[in-house]
Amino acid sequence: MNTPQEIVDSWRAGDSSCSSNYNFYSTAEGELYSDGLKIGHRTQTGKCIVMDLAESDWSYPDHIKLAKAAADLVMHPRVWEVTSISKERIPF
Repeated sequence: MNTPQEIVDSWRAGDSSCSSNYNFYSTAEGELYSDGLKIGHRTQTGKCIVMDLAESDWSYPDHIKLAKAAADLVMHPRVWEVTSISKERIPF
């Protein structure tokens, strides 16, 4: 099991990783999840995009701050919701 920073680093590298309680994880397909919600996407060119949960009503944990700091682009939740990357769901 990995620390939140290790999970974010794995996401940026396109690798899978998860926390000990499985509430924060990345997939080899470039997705980043927090509590079952897709919050990040790594493009085919390696750019990392994350939803800015600070702009929503959701109270978010520190690992989301790490993801935002590591992202190449931070999207407002309303913009995120209308993009195709937010429509992809948990792969299992």
